[in-house]
Amino acid sequence: MFLNKKSLNILNLFLSLKRYSYSELETVLKIKKRSITMNINTVNSFLHNHNINGILKEDEIFYIDEKEILKIKDLLSHAPFSPIERRDYILLKLFFTNKVILSNSFIELDITRRTLNYDLERIKEYLIKYNLKLESLPSKGVFLIGNEIDIRFLFASYLTKYFVERDSCHNLFINLINSIFSKKEVSLAKKIVLNLINKMNISLPPEDFFKIVSIILIHSFREINFPCSYEKYRTSQVLLENKYYNKVINFLKTHGLEELKIYELDTIAELLLSLDIERYTMNIENEVNLFLKNLEFKLNITIPKEQDFLMQVSNAIRIGKFKAELNFLEHKELHKLDREYKKYYVEINNVIKEIIPKFYLEDIIYLTILIKNSVDMSDLEHKKPKNIAIIDNSFNHIYGKMLLKYIKGNYYVNILKILDNYQLKDFLKNENEIDFILTLNDINIKKTKVPTIKMDFKYILNNVCELEKHGFLKK
Repeated sequence: MFLNKKSLNILNLFLSLKRYSYSELETVLKIKKRSITMNINTVNSFLHNHNINGILKEDEIFYIDEKEILKIKDLLSHAPFSPIERRDYILLKLFFTNKVILSNSFIELDITRRTLNYDLERIKEYLIKYNLKLESLPSKGVFLIGNEIDIRFLFASYLTKYFVERDSCHNLFINLINSIFSKKEVSLAKKIVLNLINKMNISLPPEDFFKIVSIILIHSFREINFPCSYEKYRTSQVLLENKYYNKVINFLKTHGLEELKIYELDTIAELLLSLDIERYTMNIENEVNLFLKNLEFKLNITIPKEQDFLMQVSNAIRIGKFKAELNFLEHKELHKLDREYKKYYVEINNVIKEIIPKFYLEDIIYLTILIKNSVDMSDLEHKKPKNIAIIDNSFNHIYGKMLLKYIKGNYYVNILKILDNYQLKDFLKNENEIDFILTLNDINIKKTKVPTIKMDFKYILNNVCELEKHGFLKK
């Protein structure tokens, strides 16, 4: 018995040890209650067949016993490939050796010859846009044909996907990569990249970090097996016109990457120069410009166009597009957005999917937070920080101080005082400029003219916008 895509999505949700109600699962998975029930039953039958406890239900809340997580992950790592995983695996084998032997492949993947032929046809269609093709030779296999630069470019993308998703990869992927790259090689490549970004005092998202790691590893491997002179390669005019280009190339050569070819250095330089805020003006990429203009129209707002903000949005869209194109594993999680954030989320979701239909939920939420906070910050001059008092009866106000530290670190506020419950009445007699009283969940106070917000540590520390609905400006 195998899991379909919906069942697998549901099971992956619960591997984070979170608990979900029907309504939450409907929101995250975009499927109806009946479909959820059917797929949970499918998951449980699958797990029970392997002597593993399935998804449990208690008071309309679903969860998985923590003791079963390792068993489930191990089971999934040996489960049959999905169609996307099969094609990814075949592509990686092609990138390593420039060929696949059909008789070996359908046995290894536990599929029929017909299914393998179908997968190869899909791969052929996919490779065309990268100027690559497959050619079959009777009794010899299927060969990857094309420019070495194009092969290394696509190879680096798929190796990046493997590194980012390694914890949830099938064992066949892990065995394939480990058979080519030793742990020492991978570790050295990571150290080189860490040294680069530390020297430059920058941070990189995982997709960019592992893209550079992959370029280093691929150079070492393919330069021995499929050397390339790169005689016809020319650096793009856009890179040459960047005033930091030569400086970055020289920096890379003097910090462990002197053996890379100019094409590989240019690919790394392009990633690093994406963090150069000077390149982000109103004349940014058409895709980003179109997205922001459409969003302003839909929300009837003015989005500030500071260079740092444009850089963040541009890179978020670039990486989101990369993940969607390569079918990265989507991390579907429930995020409790308040009304104002949901308004932004709905429009951002609609606008970005007109441009990039497969854009992932996690990246849409990131853009929502980024854009909403930026708009709020532009209003900071017109809004005063909230004046608040914290009511806390714990010894030496230990919990109140923890709450104070969290709020001051995340919001523009004036903390007037931390008080015991009994002190509040006298405090309010002498303080007229207070906007809110914050209390912990286990404290009840008599009604006052000042609005009171009850805080839940577990809730607020896992939520991106708990106080924004009350007009608090996030830093």
